[in-house]
Amino acid sequence: MRCLRCTPRFVLLICLACTLLGGVSRSALAQAKVEAEKPAAGEADSLGKEQDDWDRLIYIPFKNIKDVFQKSDATVFIPYVEYLKLWSQSAGLGADGKIQFPVKAVVTSSSYTATIEENVARIQCNLTVQVMGDPWVELPLQFGDAAIGKVTSEKSKVFLRGTGPGQYALLLSEKGEHQVQIELLTRVKNSPEGHQFQFACPTVGITTLDLTIPEPDQTVKVNPQLVRLPAKSAEKSTVVKSTVGATNQISVLWYPRESSKPEMDLLASVENSTLVFIRDGLVHTQATLKYDVLRGDMKSARIAVPLNDRILDLSSANTKIKSWKVVKGDGRQVIQVEFLNQLQDDAQIEVHTEKEIPEEPFEILGLSDSATHGIHALDVIRESGQIAIDAGETMTFTVTKFEGVTRSEANGIPENIRRPGAVYYRFFNPSASLQIRVQPLEPRIFVAQQTDCYFGEDEIKVTAQLNYDIQRAGIFSFQLKVPEDLEIDSVNVSGLKEYNFDKESRLLTVSLQQKFQGKLKLQVRAHRDLAQDDLSETVNIPILEATDVERETGQIALYAPESMELIISNPDVVGAQPANSPQQRQSARLALASVWEYNRRPVVIPVEIQIKPTRLVADVATSINVKEQIAEVTSRINYQVQYAGVDTFRFAVPEAIADLVQIRSLSPAPAPSIKQKSRAEQAVDGWVIWTIITQRNVQGPYTLEVRYDITPGLQAVAKAPEEKKPADAEPAAAGEKEAKENEDAEQEKTKESEKAAEDPSGDIALKQIALQPLKVLGLEKTDDQPRSRNVPLARVYGEIAVSKSKTLSVTTAELSDQLEPIDLRELTLLPRDGFLAYRYFSQPVMLDLASTRHKIQEVVETIVLKSLVEIVVSKEGRSTYRCRYLMKSSERQQLKVALPEGIEPLSITVAGQPVPLEKADDSESEEGWTSYFVNVSRDQASDESFLVSLMFTKSVPRITESPGGKLGLPLPRLGGVQAANVVVQQLKTVIWVPDDYALVRSSDDFKSEFEPHLAGVIPKRGGIDADASFFDSWIGVSAGSLIDFPTEGRAYSFTRLGGSPEIEVSWWKLSLYSWVLGIALVVIAVVMRKTPWENKVTVLIVLGFLLAMFSLTNADKILHGLYAARYGILALFAIWILYSIAALRSVGIADHQADDSQLDLAGKSAAVIPPPGVFDDFQDDQTDEK
Repeated sequence: MRCLRCTPRFVLLICLACTLLGGVSRSALAQAKVEAEKPAAGEADSLGKEQDDWDRLIYIPFKNIKDVFQKSDATVFIPYVEYLKLWSQSAGLGADGKIQFPVKAVVTSSSYTATIEENVARIQCNLTVQVMGDPWVELPLQFGDAAIGKVTSEKSKVFLRGTGPGQYALLLSEKGEHQVQIELLTRVKNSPEGHQFQFACPTVGITTLDLTIPEPDQTVKVNPQLVRLPAKSAEKSTVVKSTVGATNQISVLWYPRESSKPEMDLLASVENSTLVFIRDGLVHTQATLKYDVLRGDMKSARIAVPLNDRILDLSSANTKIKSWKVVKGDGRQVIQVEFLNQLQDDAQIEVHTEKEIPEEPFEILGLSDSATHGIHALDVIRESGQIAIDAGETMTFTVTKFEGVTRSEANGIPENIRRPGAVYYRFFNPSASLQIRVQPLEPRIFVAQQTDCYFGEDEIKVTAQLNYDIQRAGIFSFQLKVPEDLEIDSVNVSGLKEYNFDKESRLLTVSLQQKFQGKLKLQVRAHRDLAQDDLSETVNIPILEATDVERETGQIALYAPESMELIISNPDVVGAQPANSPQQRQSARLALASVWEYNRRPVVIPVEIQIKPTRLVADVATSINVKEQIAEVTSRINYQVQYAGVDTFRFAVPEAIADLVQIRSLSPAPAPSIKQKSRAEQAVDGWVIWTIITQRNVQGPYTLEVRYDITPGLQAVAKAPEEKKPADAEPAAAGEKEAKENEDAEQEKTKESEKAAEDPSGDIALKQIALQPLKVLGLEKTDDQPRSRNVPLARVYGEIAVSKSKTLSVTTAELSDQLEPIDLRELTLLPRDGFLAYRYFSQPVMLDLASTRHKIQEVVETIVLKSLVEIVVSKEGRSTYRCRYLMKSSERQQLKVALPEGIEPLSITVAGQPVPLEKADDSESEEGWTSYFVNVSRDQASDESFLVSLMFTKSVPRITESPGGKLGLPLPRLGGVQAANVVVQQLKTVIWVPDDYALVRSSDDFKSEFEPHLAGVIPKRGGIDADASFFDSWIGVSAGSLIDFPTEGRAYSFTRLGGSPEIEVSWWKLSLYSWVLGIALVVIAVVMRKTPWENKVTVLIVLGFLLAMFSLTNADKILHGLYAARYGILALFAIWILYSIAALRSVGIADHQADDSQLDLAGKSAAVIPPPGVFDDFQDDQTDEK
């Protein structure tokens, strides 16, 4: 098998070896033939030669053959003799074994001697042939349509064989040089251009032609013709000698010199393409003259140029120019151009000139006998063309006169004169004229101005924004005309260099840093002072005027304060009209009065200014915060100053609190601050007036705040004015007054003692509070302040909100007519919270408040929203607790916790942060419990819930020592042993026990979550398979502990409302109970196996009834018992069913035996023979069944 697997490789190697041997043998044979003249060697020499050839072989591993032959850049080294062998094999071998070269015969030269005989050209062809191959050598020749007369050779035999149409093969018999003569005959064709003939010939390196035409003075054209040799012609003939080179066809054309093409006058037309462009203060002209020779030969050309033009250059793209010169004549310059050769087709000449820009209009096109405008061709039959005018970016032109020209589009214009922005014209006669005027390009300026005028009490502020649109040319500066009495404040524009204002000419000149073209925004700020006389007279709106512009449009917006009214009479307005679409701007303190627009000058808008009187409105918001020993009163006055501004505000407070008030401004910037606060020295009718002066005039909203405190017994009300009494009654009245004051003081003390006495419920009545809110006043004109004026208070509106401490109850006595009780939701000036709310629309008002202090009721400090206690009970008698409490607590420092004795703390965290567990010295601790403190300081607010996590271990009785029993698990007590000020809302206790055990009952106050149940007829045990994170969703947060809480076994969950210090559960070992109950049921099944089914069912019904009644109090135990006895129940029913089937079978056999015995007894009677044919039908049926 191994040899067979290698067979393909050996086959390939053998093939390669045979190929190499064949090549070597062929090379040896070729070498033997090449060296045929040498004596032949013997067999020994041949064997040695072959052995040497084998020694020269290069052996290549078989696995590398593919790589070697696939290299295209590999190098092969072979001897020169072998190379000759390979070359001879490719070329072929002769009969004698000599090398046969690729070319066997070569025509080294050929000469043709042609003689014209009427309509036939007789051509004598002489070929010199060099034969290198062995005879007979075949040389292919071709002569096309020429007929061959004969073929001769002086020294050798040659034969001519036809191989195809116009193709022949010349057979040569010997090596060496041969002279072969071939006679050819071809037809001469006549045409209007002359006589001609042509013939095909073999391509030879040296070819000559001798032509003899029996007609004198003939023009002969030979194609191809490299060199024409001199030849002398006879009197009545024309002789031509030419060397034509290597060609496969020769054609000859001749015609008489006098009759075929006589000398004729030049006839030419010109297409003139002229570009006139203006640059650097010069007029440049570029003319392209395209000559089209219609008849004759063009040896020279003449071009007319205006006399004042400077000729810069003359050139030609398709013609060689020998020389050109300029001759000045009358009214023109003539350029004489001489070509190097005579032109018979077309020529193109370009002329460039320049001249100064004339101030007057000048012509750029036109040719006449007296003057020349533009560049034109002379001595031509027709001249037409196009002219393009390009003024550039800084100049412009206008056509002042034109004749014989038409405007043209750029589509039909030649590319060499096409320019962006150029203007094109066409002309069809050089006598057409076109006159233009060139001027510097003046900018076209369009201005759109937006002027905003802000009227004040002492000045008019003007803000003008001018949008310049500069077209055609750029500018370095521009000017504005400024109205009288208007002062320039600032000028702002992009690229500003400087600005100057000439007060005499009232011109504002704005200079830029560089030349600018396009859109430009200019902003000018100015002002005009207003005197007192101007406020009663008419004032013209100051408007800037842009000079040297094409067109100016604009809008004028007038802004005025509310205190000022602008009156404009439409008949007095010049050049402006109300705007249809005003572009108004926002102004914080001023209102838009009117908007005007204009599109021409002059513009005059007269305005009459009228000052409105000040209107003062006030809203008073008073808040009263009643506390046990003080009442805090805060009044906020919201002024609204309309029309004209004021800098003074006045209000009055009761005399009892005049020195207690605190005043400040609540208006934010840019509202002015308070400059001065002054109190009146004397009270007027029990009121003291306070005057507030601000830094500057106030217009719009302004807010003041007035604060003061009222202690119990202080009457913050204004005293009623006393009536005047006669002078003689003053002493008696004084005595009566003093006695009355003493009596009133004693009555007040009695009342206070009565009020201060506690009532049976524990509430304490405090002193009454009587107050009058501040009274807002208008302004009055005084002699010491000349700027003061009378400003009455237009309207007043007030609101009062009463708030109290949580321990107080506030009531009001009989209200005055001005006060109106309202709901708290109707408050607009004050926050909608508090206890009582009132409002009033006139002042002054009176408010009496009576407060009562209530007994303080303590509240719970800590509320545990959810309590989750997880306990893992192991077989080793060790339990692991993880207690998590989601709570809200007002306690910010420490929380007391009572834990069972003998614990080992593992992790204590509060809001996710670890905290230490500090032992507390508590004398109230019970036996078996230890109190600790947990630090509950946190960043959260007291009303936000947080999580407290406790994790510890504790030893418990081992549950593996007995098949069942009770297990008591103590639970942590928050708030200490007594759980003071701590309320637990929900408690969930989860207990993990090993899988072999089950918790069958818990304390009466706990309810099991995952109880055992019947899934159809199959009992299911209680509890679930859960991990440590299963109950995280119930408490709402993650574990919170710093260490893991490992679990093992099955989890039983118990819940209750409220807290509990302990949970007691009963447990069973399920495997043991399964054995006991299963064996008992099997025994019962065996014992009752022969009992009738009605007895069995009765027993089961009675047993089920007893279990159902017992499950009313111990459902968990009954269901766990059914789960433990599931295998016994199955065995019981299986045994009973099995015995029932066996009993039915035994009964059937007994019945069959009884029947057989009865038959035996009956067989002893006499035989009864049925009549014939009785059983025929029965036998037929049996046969069919078989």
